[in-house]
Amino acid sequence: APIAGGLFKSASMQKAIESAIDDAVKKIGERIPSEGGGSSDLSEITLSVAGINFGTLRKMTDMLTGLDGVEDVQKSLSDGVASITVQYKGTAEELADALYAKKSGDMDFEITGLSDSKIDMKMK
Repeated sequence: APIAGGLFKSASMQKAIESAIDDAVKKIGERIPSEGGGSSDLSEITLSVAGINFGTLRKMTDMLTGLDGVEDVQKSLSDGVASITVQYKGTAEELADALYAKKSGDMDFEITGLSDSKIDMKMK
């Protein structure tokens, strides 16, 4: 007779089958792409840049687009303050480090604030 609540004649057989099912479910779960087509490692980071004009915003957008890990850049400009949204493979701090490495005479800025999803900047 089957053991209580089980389909199999022995407890060891039932445990073996349950273990095999658990393993199969884990393996299948690992193969299913994550939500967002596998791009779940992207962070949306907003840069708020004060004291910027249209020409400098274009240069900054080009600089961001050229950085490793940047997937998409959206921007807006109002009264000398730009809002730039970046899809980035990494953290806001890593993006800030990458930006600092690209700083130059005609692209001089300081980072005045940093959080998980936002970088505050001011052009010099």
